[in-house]
Amino acid sequence: MINSLEDIAALLRGTELENSTKVKLDIPESSNCAFAIKVHAENSLRAWSILRSLVDETERYPVLAGEGSFASLNWTEYLIERDLFSRQEFQHEIYNAENRDFSPEALIERAKTKNLIQELEQHQQREYHFSLEDLINLGINYTSTRFGIAPSRESIFTSFQSQLRNVPHSVFVGVEKWLFDWEREQLDPEIALVPPDLQYLYLDWYVPVATLDYTLVLLPTANSWETLAYIHWFGAESSELTIALLQSWHERFKAELVAHDGLNLLFNVHQRPSTPEDAFQLAVEHDIFAGDTLHLSGISIRDHSRALLHLDRWCLLSKP
Repeated sequence: MINSLEDIAALLRGTELENSTKVKLDIPESSNCAFAIKVHAENSLRAWSILRSLVDETERYPVLAGEGSFASLNWTEYLIERDLFSRQEFQHEIYNAENRDFSPEALIERAKTKNLIQELEQHQQREYHFSLEDLINLGINYTSTRFGIAPSRESIFTSFQSQLRNVPHSVFVGVEKWLFDWEREQLDPEIALVPPDLQYLYLDWYVPVATLDYTLVLLPTANSWETLAYIHWFGAESSELTIALLQSWHERFKAELVAHDGLNLLFNVHQRPSTPEDAFQLAVEHDIFAGDTLHLSGISIRDHSRALLHLDRWCLLSKP
């Protein structure tokens, strides 16, 4: 692993990052360090691509981290003041016990022990504060509006009638899956799997502003999923679980984190879901761990599934 500014500078000689400001950053509770590179708005994503192509040599994964800073500010002072690697948020996660090791290395090791299937099942037992009748009515009305046909309320209600109100998330997902399957049975794929308006619902949140400078951070890991052990994400009730989930997404969909501002995560995706069933399962995972992605756009799990069959980028959001 490259561990000096001189070696970083030598590696970037001859690239558009040759003359960029570079600083070394300490990481609290870790024996490792990070490196930050100032990049301008117009070349921030190209800069990320340059460093991503060099991971085999640096053994450091790059992330466009934090928010942009006004070019009139001292970038180095602003970066230090932001305290990018603060451990406080990790210590206050809902599922963390007291007196544990919150170092990045400890989080990464504990993430390896997570049982994702079991954890997903537990999350789906949380209450979803709608009655079954409301869920069915909303779902059928949407199907009717979008496709001009809809199943009878009785046909779907009989499948879920044991749950009447304050249904768990698993029943909410079950209703969505029932309707998704029904739509695909009744309609041709070129109609049933048409995504929602991607331009409206899935605009990249990472749209660099010309007057701002951005920060490209080289972290002491070659694995994109382990970056969340160093930089906290608001949506992580358990960073260990989120790290394990990101690894699963990388293995299944070749998803790589590009940018992270604390609330939003931007991924490049190199392998889309191969079937509607895979897309639906992924949409459920997005809904559980980054529900604001769907809820603030007013998009259903069904429509998110359709979109995931067409997207090469994911923009996931969790906010206060």
